[in-house]
Amino acid sequence: MSNGELSQQEVVDYIKGISVLELSQLVKALEKELGVSAAAAMPMAVAGGGGGSGGAAAPAEEKTEFTATPDRSRRATRSTSSRSSARSPASA
Repeated sequence: MSNGELSQQEVVDYIKGISVLELSQLVKALEKELGVSAAAAMPMAVAGGGGGSGGAAAPAEEKTEFTATPDRSRRATRSTSSRSSARSPASA
């Protein structure tokens, strides 16, 4: 290396020796300096089987909102059977 350039291994060694806070500050400085964003890499899905095409499919968006609906039919059945069993000893 000439002109005072660092090797990739020297950069890795430097990063290994700094704190997480310092690393976070370094990442932010690099993002600002280079005009990029360090987004987390998406894990690649392993395609099953063979004979797949060479193109990569876009990852499916993860569902984060759900709608919960009470199952009234199960509730009614349970309460009806418990009411009838509760009345049985009294009527006997």
